[in-house]
Amino acid sequence: MGAFARTDAAVDAGALPAHFATMFGWPELVRAVTTVVGTLAPEEREEVVVLAGDVGEAGALDFLGAVVRLPPVISGHGDFWAWGPAGASGKVLIAVGGDDAFLRAHFRSVEVVTVFGHSLALPAERHLRIYLCRDAVAPLDVMWAEFKAAG
Repeated sequence: MGAFARTDAAVDAGALPAHFATMFGWPELVRAVTTVVGTLAPEEREEVVVLAGDVGEAGALDFLGAVVRLPPVISGHGDFWAWGPAGASGKVLIAVGGDDAFLRAHFRSVEVVTVFGHSLALPAERHLRIYLCRDAVAPLDVMWAEFKAAG
């Protein structure tokens, strides 16, 4: 099993029921990722993909991000894993959440560019690091099996 995606068996929802808390902050998350994309050089924007740590974030970024033309969204969590790395080269990747050590093992450059959170989101999603990763150690399609996580 890959180490990128979150795999909590039990979810502490905090102040809201879990089915609401999992959705809180999605528009703000899209804005945070859009801001990171905006810092990239034009040639990097053509290469970049967004790697989400779980299927909820992936779905939100994919659906809501379409309005602002976010790059393709990939994830190793749930059914998103089956769709693969969307032809991404791994030259430039924005990772939302995930494991720092896992990212550093798979990319030559890993930088935390911001920390995202919403006070009513799930406690595990209140301090999501957003990383800018560059120069994968191998093509993403070759490493994709390592990104799989059960959820």
